[in-house]
Amino acid sequence: MMRTTWGKTLALYGFGMLMLGGTAAAQVTSGAAAAQVRSFDIAKGDLKRALDDYSRQAGVQVIYRIEDVRGATTAGANGALDATAALNAILAKTGLSFSRDSSGAIAIVKNPPSGAGPGGKSTPSSPDHGGDVGQTLNTINVTAKAEGLAAMRVPTELREIPQSVSVISQELLQQQNATDLTKAFAWATGVTAWETEAGTGFSVRGFEVSSLHIDGGASLSQRSGLLSSYRELSEFDHIEVLRGADALFGGIGEPSATVNLVRKQPLAQTAASLTASVGSWENYHVAADASGPLGFDGALRGRVVGVVDDQNYFYDTAYRRLMKLYAVADYDLGQSTKLTLGGSIEQSDYIPGGSGLPRYANGADAKLPRSTALIFPWMQNTSTKPEVFAQLEHRFNEDWKLNANLTQIKQSQDGITASVRSAINPVTNLMSGTPTVNRNHASSTQQTIEVTLTGSFEWRDRKQDFAVGLDHSGSNNLGRSRGLNVTGPALNPFAFDPNAYPVPTPSAFAVNVDSESEGERYGAYTSLRLRPWDGLALIVGGRENYIRSESGFSLSVGPIPLSANSSKYTDTGVITPYAGFTYDLNREYSIYASYADVFSSNIGSIRADGSIISPMTGSNLEAGIKAAWNEGRLNGSLALFKIKQDNYITLDFDHTSTNALCCYLTGVRRSKGVETEFSGLLTKGWLLSAGYTFDLNRNEAGIALSTITPKHLIKLWTNYQLHGDWANWSIGGGFTAQSSNYLSGFACSPYDPVSGQCVGSRQPYRSVQGFYTVATLRAEYRINPHWSASLNIENLFDRIYYQSIASPVGGSWYGSPRNVMLKINGSL
Repeated sequence: MMRTTWGKTLALYGFGMLMLGGTAAAQVTSGAAAAQVRSFDIAKGDLKRALDDYSRQAGVQVIYRIEDVRGATTAGANGALDATAALNAILAKTGLSFSRDSSGAIAIVKNPPSGAGPGGKSTPSSPDHGGDVGQTLNTINVTAKAEGLAAMRVPTELREIPQSVSVISQELLQQQNATDLTKAFAWATGVTAWETEAGTGFSVRGFEVSSLHIDGGASLSQRSGLLSSYRELSEFDHIEVLRGADALFGGIGEPSATVNLVRKQPLAQTAASLTASVGSWENYHVAADASGPLGFDGALRGRVVGVVDDQNYFYDTAYRRLMKLYAVADYDLGQSTKLTLGGSIEQSDYIPGGSGLPRYANGADAKLPRSTALIFPWMQNTSTKPEVFAQLEHRFNEDWKLNANLTQIKQSQDGITASVRSAINPVTNLMSGTPTVNRNHASSTQQTIEVTLTGSFEWRDRKQDFAVGLDHSGSNNLGRSRGLNVTGPALNPFAFDPNAYPVPTPSAFAVNVDSESEGERYGAYTSLRLRPWDGLALIVGGRENYIRSESGFSLSVGPIPLSANSSKYTDTGVITPYAGFTYDLNREYSIYASYADVFSSNIGSIRADGSIISPMTGSNLEAGIKAAWNEGRLNGSLALFKIKQDNYITLDFDHTSTNALCCYLTGVRRSKGVETEFSGLLTKGWLLSAGYTFDLNRNEAGIALSTITPKHLIKLWTNYQLHGDWANWSIGGGFTAQSSNYLSGFACSPYDPVSGQCVGSRQPYRSVQGFYTVATLRAEYRINPHWSASLNIENLFDRIYYQSIASPVGGSWYGSPRNVMLKINGSL
């Protein structure tokens, strides 16, 4: 019944969006000119200031190289003009032209010396012969700047950031069919993903990724699983990933990476798009996106994105059905002030993937069929995620700006989970014990607020940049778990029958767990970028952190309480300094180095003797060389990094406790390695995104720690637009490759076949995944200026491999077999 209902919903939604698209097309045809005409007030003089004013008044993102506009002047633009005429007037006689990418961003570039484009063709959208800002022109690379992460909390060229930064553009997300964060990170430099019962986790440089920002706002809580819960990406324009410690604007977290999701913003011109895709295992996805002026002579602009996703998996029983609506509006309160309000609602029902696959007791691969999943049809779950946000931007003048960013996110989840935790007996091929089944309810609420003042001033006839800000994030989490009884035969993973286990029933003496936690973090930060002489930039700054955490936990068997404990934890006055420099060797190359403090709270974790473990501290060092070729359209970097983290905690298996904060051991983690990355346009129409990571992570004794992190990791994606008679075609694809990884330790053998308890001794195991590479191939055909079709084939050679490896009792997950996805894109 569920399947039929969602199938009809998807079909009706797609039909409705097509009808809406036809209506919108008529509106665009009849009213596009009027919609684009608005009043511009852009003074003559400094070109950079004029472009910034145009960006604000037209409501579009404008990207340019600082050196291209430094010292240039313009005659300005005034009066009732359409967007194209205004930009042409601003760029007249400057030697610059513009082009626009599919995400709506405008790139300001130098005119070719000959005044013509490749092949002798006129350059589109040159001020000398005009162009239409409202249409999609040359595909351009918009990865030359990071908007919200490092440096100054303002758009900053990648060459000017003394750390490794990747920008995953909307163009890449579309080409790779990356509709969720897991798919996007599958192609991100240096990122390793693994699956757990709670969702997908990510690691960089041997450390777990735990810091997430939205629109550069305050860091969201590490404890609410938002990196995995922010699966659906329709509301986001692009993703920024800062590798290493974010001492200034994150302050707290692992020295792995900081992720910034940048929301889609309203456009000044009317635009609409529709995407529909169908793929292997009955996967369907429909997304509609509409934006434009809503009134007040273009001062009010809006954007709405709607998504329906109906997803099955290559393994049995599991599915996910999702619907999401995102809406945002901008309003110009004046020439210098803009207010943004928005929100989203996401609802889904699903059967999760369970606890993964088991292995033999010694870690050997059981070679189960890839369709195997130890999950049951009664594991129905629902989830709701509402979000609201508000942003205020005020420009005092061309140099100084105040930003305020407020976000509230709620999540609730209800359903049944089942965990099968047992190694496979190599003699009987059976697993011991029965599934552990619980009915769960979880909810969380998070609020973040950040206020930042950024600006620049003149010193030694050079521009110096300054930023100061305050942020706060708070969270409240509730959890309730009630044990259920389930009966059934001994589980045979080679011939698993999920229907052999009837719907679980309540038990008067089931294990019940209740938990509650709340926490808040405050931070104050400042940074200064000094340019004492041409080519050199010195960046210094620091952040003061305050952390408070409270939690409670109770355990009972039916009505009989077993234990209850609570904890309070506070860290105050923790300062994380940051320092770095960049030096331009010439127009294309620069060198850099940076130092950042590492700090992460252990939130009251204790040792077996009851002593509280101090926070994790350490250092993050990075140095390298960066390059920007092809007028900044192609960026490259080579980085050396070295990380040290003290008071890293691991479970103490020799001591157990009913206290959830006990018992842990502490140690030192070290990680060092090399990263290189290239991203952007090699030539006109040839897109490249490639990265290589070499990582060694060890403890103080030199023993490997994060062994699931491969020592070598390569990711490459490319797409090429053909020319001449084949100009409507583009071809591309890529591959990921990684060296072997493993997990070793001790697991129980054997288990009691009835109770599932360990009745033997803990035996050593070693789970290994050897070297593997996975290839993807794609082709796209542009049917006409408004419609295109693309086909992606993933895992082209149908490589069998484990995306995640774990102990013998469960947690291993296969990577997806060969699959195809056909997508239709329409734009108005």
